[in-house]
Order: sequence, then structure tokens, then C-alpha cells
Amino acid sequence: LFTAGIQDPASERFVEVGRYKDLVYYANNNPGVDERFKRSMGPEFAQEYDTLQAALIEVLKNAEYIGPQIAGETLIGKKLQFESKDIGGNPVKSEDIFSAHAVTMINFWATWCGPCKRELPELAKMAKEFEEQDCQLIGVVLDCNNEEKAALAKELLAEAGVDYINLWAEDNIDEVFPVAGYPTTIFVDREGKILIDPIVGAAVNRYRDAMAEALELAGE
Repeated sequence: LFTAGIQDPASERFVEVGRYKDLVYYANNNPGVDERFKRSMGPEFAQEYDTLQAALIEVLKNAEYIGPQIAGETLIGKKLQFESKDIGGNPVKSEDIFSAHAVTMINFWATWCGPCKRELPELAKMAKEFEEQDCQLIGVVLDCNNEEKAALAKELLAEAGVDYINLWAEDNIDEVFPVAGYPTTIFVDREGKILIDPIVGAAVNRYRDAMAEALELAGE
């Protein structure tokens, strides 16, 4: 689908399928591409393809359209509040963790997640840098909810040189933490309010800039 601002809607390639305020949505109907695709699949597929494509466009015309959505927009300003325990089994409260620093970076990861594990050594270095800025980094191990998983998490953290706090993921993790993928990283102020859009995926090259932005928004 394309908006009128991205492609020329006057072309026969585009079929208008819906509108939202001043946005117009089009389905890309490219005969040249369609013919090449049908030839690659064989003649027995051609008629079925045409039928399905026409049906799809009708479905799109009857769909409800909304405007562009900004990733994480509804999360900014949300306050995180929870009780958990660290992977050593010690009870922790979010207000105690967050209130101690101007900004807290929370890295949600899992022991089975390759990208999560690969960025741990760099996160260990960042944690030490952040301490000098009245900021901190903590981890939440999303698949750590028993002693066996805790032992595995400890081993991985030790191998990466990580000494910042890591927490268990409680059973109501989906209700408390806005995790969209592995890893997901968010930045909160002393009150636990989310300051900027979450970063989804391994992105060590973005964390320092994100921390600087979050620190500025925190006003400290």
C-alpha cells in the first residue's frame, strides 16, 4: 500500500482502496510484475491468481484505515511499577531501583536470544560509563523464572563481564513491561516514567545517544 505522497496515483498501477483524513491508500496493481509472477508459477496458477488478487483488492477497499503510527508513542510517559527479585533471589522494588538515578536503562533479554547475548559485553562497558552520569543500566531476563534459568543467566552474565543488576521476569511480565521483541530497551526517569521510544532489537550503537536524549528529557 502507498500514500499519494509516495507514488503517483494517476498511474493505472495504483488502485485506491481507502482514505483516512487527508491520506489516500493505494494497492499496487502492476500488470508487468503480475504477468512475470504468473509465468513463473505455471499456466494452471494464472486464473487462480487473478481471482485472488481481485478478491484481495475488494477486501482492502472494505478495510478500516488509520493514520501512520509512531512506534512506542503510547508508551512514553507510562510509569513502570513492579516488585520482583534479582537473579540471586533478593527481593527488589522498582521505586527503590529507579529513584537512585536520574535515568535507568532497562534491557530486556533472554538466555536463548543470540543477539541479546552478543551485546552483553558492550553493555557491561556502558554500565560503567553511565555510572559517571548519574545513570544506570539494569537487565530483565525474560525467560528467568526458576533456579535453573537463573543459574544459566548468571553464567552468561559472568562470561560477558556484566556486574549490573539483573532481575527475574515475573509471571505478569506482559502486563508490567512493554516488550515488543528481543532484546527491548527502554529508558525511565526516577519515577519510572518512560522517557523515549523503546529500542527493539540489538542496537549497541544507539544506546549511548538514547541515554543522552533521555537524560536531557529527565531534566538532570
